[in-house]
Amino acid sequence: MEVSVAVAVLEEVFRDVIDADATAVTACLRASRRLRSALDARDANLHRMLASLTSYPEKVIADTEQSTVKAAQKKMRRAATAAEQPVLGEALGDGKITGEHIDAYGRAERDLSPSERKCLGEHTTRLTLVGQHGSFDDFEHELKKAVVRVREDDGTERLLRQQRSTRLRSWIDRDDGMYVIHGRFDPVTGIRIAQQLADAVEAKFAERIPDNCPEEPGAKQDFLRAHAFISILSGGGMAVGRPEFIVVIDERHVGPDGEPIVDFGQPFDIPWSVIQAMRANARNYRVVVRDGAIVSAQGTLNLERSTRLANRAQRRALRALYPTCAIPGCGVRYGYTSIHHVIWWEHHGPTNLDNLLPLCSRHHHKVHDDGWRLNLKPNRQLTIALPDGTTMTTGPPKRCVA
Repeated sequence: MEVSVAVAVLEEVFRDVIDADATAVTACLRASRRLRSALDARDANLHRMLASLTSYPEKVIADTEQSTVKAAQKKMRRAATAAEQPVLGEALGDGKITGEHIDAYGRAERDLSPSERKCLGEHTTRLTLVGQHGSFDDFEHELKKAVVRVREDDGTERLLRQQRSTRLRSWIDRDDGMYVIHGRFDPVTGIRIAQQLADAVEAKFAERIPDNCPEEPGAKQDFLRAHAFISILSGGGMAVGRPEFIVVIDERHVGPDGEPIVDFGQPFDIPWSVIQAMRANARNYRVVVRDGAIVSAQGTLNLERSTRLANRAQRRALRALYPTCAIPGCGVRYGYTSIHHVIWWEHHGPTNLDNLLPLCSRHHHKVHDDGWRLNLKPNRQLTIALPDGTTMTTGPPKRCVA
């Protein structure tokens, strides 16, 4: 970014916005984001210079910027990515994308072979346009698709690398004295561990939640999983859980052969042959959708007013449709949401699938306490009316097809 342009952007950032409307405030935020991106690009250049001038640039960066060595290492990786991919680096300097876009690209190429990295680099112009004109979620989605296209195999080699990278370590947190366990597992093992924990939580806490359990849904799930983990270890070791596959069949989304495309609801980079082998010992639940609506699913999906809590069949069906909180742009994973009645239970709303949505704790609070009003159509198109008079509308939910 030229100095004259940067000065103009700086003036926009510090423009007086007292008593301004939302348009003026968002314009100021956009200018601030552009300036921050330009500064990130400048920092990346300086960090690369330090690498050639000092033996331990990360420590110099941490001391100079009053950060940590770990944060400085992340910035050095960002600088390297911006240098290796000049299209992205130039876009960062012009304020078209942010440092987070560069970081996401760096993470995506980390496990690729040199030839695959070269092929991925051919997608940077397209990725820059998506990052400039779309949301960050759009950028990440396009980046994932590009990675899939450049892989030289069906993912088997990547899975082998992930299996070799399995790690488990522990330490005592110096701040609060808590004992911390941190593990990294390949996705196949991770699925089995996650299912074992889910089964243990269901068995141990289905009837009674501990009195000291947090109420916030995310903290609550973490708390219950931790105590389920303790229970499993106390029982003589951790058995490998049977994975649970929610097989989503979209009748309107067909492949080249004219057959509906099936989404097995698992990480996209697990090789197809491994998924097939896992299914033989898995619990498989079939959900058929059309235009965002459930056509059929196993179990009872409409409970009317017989109970306030969603049953397992309803939760599985919602998980088939929503990988995250139902509010657009929210990245909180489904497992950290709670099931909300669109027509509130206290307003005589039924516990039927067409009246249920997964919401994270923040957006649940917005609906119940801050005046957000939701309207859910039969095809699950969601309209959100905000207290300031604006509305947001989303189409039927879409899964990323494996």
